[in-house]
Amino acid sequence: MRIGMVLLDHGFPPDIRVENEARTLTKEGHEVFLITRRLPGESAEEKAYGIQVHRFPLTRFKKVGTLVHRLTTYEYHPYWSGKIKQFIQEENIEVLHVHDLPFSEIAIKASKESGIPIVVDLHEIYPELMKEYKRNLSSRLFNNPEKLEKAEERAIRRADHLIAVSPAMKEYYERKYHLKPEKITSVANYADLEFLMNLPIEEEVVRKYRDRFTMIYAGVIATHKVPFEVLEAVKKISQHIPDCLLLLVGNEWSYTEKLKSKARELSIEENVEFTGHVPIEKIPSYISASKIGLLPLRLTTNQGHLASPHKLFQYMAFSKPVIASRTKSIAKIIEGERCGLVFELRNASELAQCALELADEKKREEMGKRGAEAVRKKYNWESQGRNLLQLYEELGK
Repeated sequence: MRIGMVLLDHGFPPDIRVENEARTLTKEGHEVFLITRRLPGESAEEKAYGIQVHRFPLTRFKKVGTLVHRLTTYEYHPYWSGKIKQFIQEENIEVLHVHDLPFSEIAIKASKESGIPIVVDLHEIYPELMKEYKRNLSSRLFNNPEKLEKAEERAIRRADHLIAVSPAMKEYYERKYHLKPEKITSVANYADLEFLMNLPIEEEVVRKYRDRFTMIYAGVIATHKVPFEVLEAVKKISQHIPDCLLLLVGNEWSYTEKLKSKARELSIEENVEFTGHVPIEKIPSYISASKIGLLPLRLTTNQGHLASPHKLFQYMAFSKPVIASRTKSIAKIIEGERCGLVFELRNASELAQCALELADEKKREEMGKRGAEAVRKKYNWESQGRNLLQLYEELGK
């Protein structure tokens, strides 16, 4: 089957979820094509992770189109609507697979006009996620949660099939929109052990960090993912473990400068390091070099409570104990598997206490082993890949 993926929120690569899905589909003999935005320095076409990638540049007209897209709450985009139709025709796409809500509606329209089925892969509960941000004029105009809920419902009703990123999210959508269970498939963000465990570990990275009390956060660095209280906790930890290090592995955005400023204010610049973007192939080296994996999310809505991020299972796969803020799905796994510690949201003192408790090497090793075993038995991509393949088998009938 010729599967056309739509990923327009950002460029590709990286996107670990898309990469995992593509590897699974291509191994089974499917052909995967992807349309995405073209960033400076990138080629128009490329083969990556088994995907034939087609990139289109961010032209001035496209930027005007983005304004129209957001003002219409994702119903119309004068630039990408035409490009998706062109992509379907030129690659003879048989099924369209759009990632996330913002471009779902224009992809659905293109698929209906082309007479092919469409799968909507919901990475986030967008209306819930937008509730986490400050309500200013921009958010009221462009990311109003009430308008986004209507967009979400339109996409969910019109899609031929839906994918949720956790069993809890699947249940959430079934209840909220009274969906039949067969309309939505859970394909969770579990660890692809076959891929991850065969990546080389760079000894240079391990040597750099292994002798410090290194706590890693790997992922998007944003206000709701690495809040200021993490730095406040590092300040408290450093008073007991002077060589402690908060290692932030991920793209540097404008928020990163605020974190750096806060670190200077707390006089902990030597205890915080930003690596910038690191390719997925190198992430295992940074995790291996660390003592603890961090998930200090500050998410109080359903988006936070129902999500299970990739990094949780990556930390566990590499036998690292996890310290996470108390969100329902994550806390259920960590406490159920006894593979880490949980602290209350916004509580820097409790986060620091968790880290100090894990200064005990034996305790870290015991928790790390339990986490790795849980990933081998339950939280691995193999089972989720089967869910994905079964979905496409049904679509191909």
